[in-house]
Amino acid sequence: MAQSDFDKHSASLMVVAGIAAVVVLSPNEQVLGRYNTGEHLHSYGGNAAVTVYENVEDKLPWLKEFYKDAGEAEDARSVFPLVVGLKKLLAEGSYQTIDRILMELPLNRVSSTSLVAFLSSVFPARKKLQSWSYTLERVKMTLDSKGLDSMAVLRGML
Repeated sequence: MAQSDFDKHSASLMVVAGIAAVVVLSPNEQVLGRYNTGEHLHSYGGNAAVTVYENVEDKLPWLKEFYKDAGEAEDARSVFPLVVGLKKLLAEGSYQTIDRILMELPLNRVSSTSLVAFLSSVFPARKKLQSWSYTLERVKMTLDSKGLDSMAVLRGML
């Protein structure tokens, strides 16, 4: 990448600022039933219990829609729906939902610009987000692996 292309891409990044499943099941036990509490699907039977957490994007249509083209989102216009959705969650005080989004962030499905937009959008609430440091480190490593200067791109968030 030429220096001017790198500068443009870095500037763009700075401007725009899986499936989660937990299974607890003893070997050789059968699951006999299940019930849905809205957010979680629980299965039970004897000592066996299986809890499958819905993917957060299934609960947020705007996020699911964003993920469809998130790998190509390289400018402010394309990440705008993401920023609006995250800012709305912040305004509602939905920190647990934002934490889930950050924990489930599919690094391989979203562009570098999208990664920076995720972090910069929720940066004001970082102290209320348990997954902030973990996600920041994951994004930093991802940007580095793509040949970008994560220290420059994430300046002010590190």
